[in-house]
Amino acid sequence: MRRPFSKIEDSLEFIVERPFSMLFRRSIQPAEVGKRLKRELVSGSMVTVRGKVAPNDFLVRLEPGDAAPYLEHENVLGDDLADWLEEVAQAQNLTTLGVIRVRFEADASRRPGRFDIDARVRDVEIATVQYVDPGLTEPFAISGRQESGLGGYVEICSGPSTGAVFPIRKQLSTVGRDLSNDLVIENPEVSRVHAELQMLAGAMTITDRNSMNGTFVNGMRISSPQILDSGDQIIFGTTICRYWRDLI
Repeated sequence: MRRPFSKIEDSLEFIVERPFSMLFRRSIQPAEVGKRLKRELVSGSMVTVRGKVAPNDFLVRLEPGDAAPYLEHENVLGDDLADWLEEVAQAQNLTTLGVIRVRFEADASRRPGRFDIDARVRDVEIATVQYVDPGLTEPFAISGRQESGLGGYVEICSGPSTGAVFPIRKQLSTVGRDLSNDLVIENPEVSRVHAELQMLAGAMTITDRNSMNGTFVNGMRISSPQILDSGDQIIFGTTICRYWRDLI
């Protein structure tokens, strides 16, 4: 009989062992760090004015020699461990304030083969995104005719990709931070796989994929599939987008 969270534990092994195994043969293994991070996440919950919340900011302090490969690959490894901890938090119904972050630090006071983890609740104040009536925003003009078979377009309206337009070419398209998605949004507030866009009976629907920071349509967080109208504002985490059925 499989343990309740064995699937999550298996995903940890896949994330941190296979891509990085050659780098950590003579130092602390990432899987060991991951399991300690999980323990801190689960046991470190505290009561705040917002209720009981789990830590979302983790600093792993290692001896300088052990820390070297972690610091060299901090962005990739830290992001992967943070995404894995999000899965753990969701599986155990834990609440965090904002996204989970995992960082590494060289600490000369640590002994080789030993490490400590500082876990804390970091209250991230995210600026409130104001909903703007679609009637106040004019769709932009592009050259060329409407392509047949398209389900519409998603325009990025905030962040580094502002102005980019993505045609929806598939019946089911995924949106998220991971490069495997059809629409990739590079924003730490966006989950690895955040939402889905799907054509159903001639209508475009959007579904949230249990993302950490939610999907909003015209200012309202969605909890079930919702039909999109042309001009609707969509927010993935904190990235503002707009759906257009046609471009003129």
